[in-house]
Amino acid sequence: MTAEPAAIVTLAALVTFLVGACIGSFLNVVIYRLPLEESIVSPRSRCPGCGRAIPAWENIPVVSYILLRGKCAGCGGAISWRVPGGRTAHRDRVRGDLSDGRLRIPVSA
Repeated sequence: MTAEPAAIVTLAALVTFLVGACIGSFLNVVIYRLPLEESIVSPRSRCPGCGRAIPAWENIPVVSYILLRGKCAGCGGAISWRVPGGRTAHRDRVRGDLSDGRLRIPVSA
């Protein structure tokens, strides 16, 4: 039994979104923390305004930003649009690499 082509495309789009958003999220952490000479592993993500640790359910790439309306759940301070923007940009890059059904991995010369 085979799945409908539309179902396969939808599933591929969902997986691409999740993988791209997670990679973009991690890259945002690296870009933010390395210049500050902070560990990329710990401490957990925190609000830049109040310093409150962000629980896992508030740290889901892109989705949490939309649900929290771009604000910290603790202090209500604004979270920069660059946070989901970086995740979305990487997701779109991954989507472009998968657009014809073949994964292309860019190699630097």
